[in-house]
Amino acid sequence: MGERISRAWNSVRRREPDEHTDARCGASGWHLSSGCSDGNGMAVCPLCSQRVHTVHTAEIPRGVEVLEAHCA
Repeated sequence: MGERISRAWNSVRRREPDEHTDARCGASGWHLSSGCSDGNGMAVCPLCSQRVHTVHTAEIPRGVEVLEAHCA
């Protein structure tokens, strides 16, 4: 079980910054339940704990919000 958690974490952890790009949080683009947002288009990122804007588009099922891309 520990190995599965380790592999899952490795797939979502933040990228290392380089000189040409900003470090982006690995949770950018994650789908969250609408209940995770504050009702005003903001949510707390589950990885970096920053307040992040969320969006809802027609392609996404009702009740789901998407975290916008943000820096780590």
